[in-house]
Amino acid sequence: MDDFDQPTDQWYITTDDYFEGNFSNSATTKSELNVLMAVDNEEDKTRIAIFLYEYGRNLVKNSSTEYVDKYDVTMRTADGTDHSMTGTIYCGADRVFIDDEYVDEVLDAMKGEGTVSFHLVDSERTTSTYLFSIETSNFGSVYDSKAS
Repeated sequence: MDDFDQPTDQWYITTDDYFEGNFSNSATTKSELNVLMAVDNEEDKTRIAIFLYEYGRNLVKNSSTEYVDKYDVTMRTADGTDHSMTGTIYCGADRVFIDDEYVDEVLDAMKGEGTVSFHLVDSERTTSTYLFSIETSNFGSVYDSKAS
């Protein structure tokens, strides 16, 4: 919807419920992690965002106005194959965006069947790690109906 509450051609897909996982850092090990994911299309560019909630409620953010936070991301597909990629939390933002060159790879995995797992490591603070899995369920059919 636009500022006048009128529909636009922009769309997004998000989860209704949290995916569950765990996170570790210098202060904790395998603590509760809740995750939301969103896929959107803006200006004919598809983006994938991951929202990480430490202890189930504290949203991971980048409070810097000068530096981005980079993440090393490993995605394991249902067939057991690991895919290495990167993600970014931009200045002042509250979500990890999968970097553009990997978006199609993640979309293909999410359109498949079974479980897709993600392991994220903060590139600067390598003790900060996040692990979660998603069930792909009907993502492919929902995505295809929006993208066409």
